[in-house]
Amino acid sequence: MTQKLITILTFSALIFSCFVQGKIEVQNENLDEIIKNIYQNLQKNLFTSDQNFKLFPFQHETQQGIYKSDIKLNLIDQTNSYFTHLFRQKFGVIDNNMFVTNFILLGLIEASELGYLELDMKIFEQNIEALLKFQDKNYAPNVPIYNFWTQIQVDGVWQSSPRNLEGIMNVYNKLPNFIQKIVEFFGYKPSEMVQMVNALRIPSDNDDSGCNLALGATLREIQGKYSTLSNKWDQSNNDYKTFYQVVKKYAYRPFDTNHTSKYGTDLSNNIDPRTFYYLKGFLDQNQNTTIVLFTTWLINQQNEIGYQMSQPFHTNNVDLTVNANAIFGLNSVLSTISKEEADELFLEDEDLRTLYRNSTKLLEYGINSRIVLDRVDLALTYYPSEYNFYFYVARNVHFLRFVKEKNNGTLPYPDMEFCLQTLENSMIGKGLDQLLELAHESDSEVYWESFLGNYANITRHEDRLYSTVAATNALLDTFTSSSSNRKQRKWILNTPVKVKLILEKAISFISRVYSDPNTSYDNAFFSGSVKGLDSLPFFYPFNEVRYLSNNQTIDPQNQDFSAINQDLLAVVKGYIPDEEYQKLLNLKWFTKEVPQNFTGFNAPKDGFPYWSSEAITQVFIIQSLAKYQSVLKNEN
Repeated sequence: MTQKLITILTFSALIFSCFVQGKIEVQNENLDEIIKNIYQNLQKNLFTSDQNFKLFPFQHETQQGIYKSDIKLNLIDQTNSYFTHLFRQKFGVIDNNMFVTNFILLGLIEASELGYLELDMKIFEQNIEALLKFQDKNYAPNVPIYNFWTQIQVDGVWQSSPRNLEGIMNVYNKLPNFIQKIVEFFGYKPSEMVQMVNALRIPSDNDDSGCNLALGATLREIQGKYSTLSNKWDQSNNDYKTFYQVVKKYAYRPFDTNHTSKYGTDLSNNIDPRTFYYLKGFLDQNQNTTIVLFTTWLINQQNEIGYQMSQPFHTNNVDLTVNANAIFGLNSVLSTISKEEADELFLEDEDLRTLYRNSTKLLEYGINSRIVLDRVDLALTYYPSEYNFYFYVARNVHFLRFVKEKNNGTLPYPDMEFCLQTLENSMIGKGLDQLLELAHESDSEVYWESFLGNYANITRHEDRLYSTVAATNALLDTFTSSSSNRKQRKWILNTPVKVKLILEKAISFISRVYSDPNTSYDNAFFSGSVKGLDSLPFFYPFNEVRYLSNNQTIDPQNQDFSAINQDLLAVVKGYIPDEEYQKLLNLKWFTKEVPQNFTGFNAPKDGFPYWSSEAITQVFIIQSLAKYQSVLKNEN
């Protein structure tokens, strides 16, 4: 499926979507000036009007108030040639999603409250107006369930999809015959490509919804100049009880047999085989306890609606980064609504508290077991950059410290104290060790980088700036606390000298390279769940498989790749004991051995689409510089 989607994007991008990244043209300013200049450049990535997709003259769809991101292709050849580097840098399909803008607004608020940025409130109002349009219209208008894309109504169902990508797919049928022949030469028929785009008609999710809750809670907590926007947001997002009933309904309950939980469904113990593979160690450690975890999708296979809305591969999964964002959303809500409402929502709901504590323990396991590094392709299902994960865990730590400071040294509930202590210990311990292990340090600077452009002993530094600012934010959130009014940051007690030195070097690196015209602002901020053949779910052990159209079962040990299609459902149902699972690991699945070792994201002829946003890199720079300046100011 990934290869076919790549073909769509490759040809569409080459023909229709060339763009050149703009770089910040400033030199040698102090940190204040860098922040101001980057904020000005950030606005160049803002869509200032609504426009529809057009073929002639060609234009992408844009949504006013949304910050730009691009669907790109991680294509690479045997030599990591300059051509593939240029392709990744210069070509992409513009995407309108809520996720990028949500992160940008939270980052801008943070820098503004620290006093290092004056926000344009007219633009900010446009941003909030735009985000409210991503609410899932299949639910009541005040339920805070959100989609990655905005929705259109199709046959009575509100459906979200990437409309620029769909538009380009429609254009394909109008292309000259010789181009269609080239595509078919690679084995991709037009009908198959249409199916691939249809697979992106995804439901609402915990990731977008959790981040939306965090943004709304931040507006509510600060009030002041945000009071009007906060009231508007609250009017559309105030039914938390219904929201968390939906979350619990679709949560993963691996030990729930015969629908023993009154909160879930008879599919609550079904999960993507990739999730069970990386999660097996965690489940082994917790066999005698009730386990409930945040899933990605707020739907299950029974509630899918044909071609209008379905999960990829028709089954849910557990992504550690999504869990970090879902916890952040819940932490934010509990800290800003009334005590009476919070007690009813959380204190009186044992199942939600179990979900919260289990997911906290899962994040701890992800760090302490190193699974976030060893199987980043599976554990961080939609986030190929490990630095995202560390940052999102760390911002939970920092936020709970802030709430504790604001409440005179106590958190509203013991479960929140458990979350703080668990995640804080993980980040200060193994998390720090891993970030230091990944760092590239010299006498005067330090940087981090992930995978974009790095292959065949060639390092092109395509995601170096982004990785560095994400890691810097993770360390700053891990080792600082904020005052009760959000206006100041300071080091926590016993912050290691090594951490302070590393951050000083990181800021030095950021300050030097951010304005270099050769510096890439690219990132793999997120992606689909498939990032090459080894990350397809059909090659990991499962215990239930059938075609949805006729309920026909098959034997995966006696089938080849040709048996795999969009109608095939393969899941792990319940818990598979260790002895049995080890036997399954030694089998071949559709003629392929289980991919038990992660060999990296870069492989010739095995590329995948990812989302990149220059604007995200820009706002992460703003956050890191504002936080660091505040810490230094309060250190003196």
